[in-house]
Amino acid sequence: FGFSVMYGNSMDPALADGDLVLYYRLPSTYETGDPVVYEEEGITYVGRIAALPGEEVEITEDGQLVINGYTQAEFTGEDAYASGSITYPLELEENEYFIMVDEHTSTEDSRTFGAVSERDIKGTVITLLRRREI
Repeated sequence: FGFSVMYGNSMDPALADGDLVLYYRLPSTYETGDPVVYEEEGITYVGRIAALPGEEVEITEDGQLVINGYTQAEFTGEDAYASGSITYPLELEENEYFIMVDEHTSTEDSRTFGAVSERDIKGTVITLLRRREI
């Protein structure tokens, strides 16, 4: 097991700034929709798996998240793209995942970093402890 503190509101409303996240470090597989803790550029993030290895991900000009030809979500113009240099469609390689945050206005996810390697995923979130005023 591992622990991480949630910084920021990128996973609102499920997780909020200050929440303590408990994650399982040894899952055998990851599934679409799994909340995970991962590390990118030396910083720990929490996100949700949007696409699995071997799948094709595209964010269209009109703001649709399309996985394997099927629309999964729609964004407003500012929310769809990040400052990263991802070229779509993006074909995920073996052991690569496309991870997105729940609060789509925050783009600290695969829209900025690109595919996340399985070795950079620390584990699957299993519970949280609220450490903030509600």
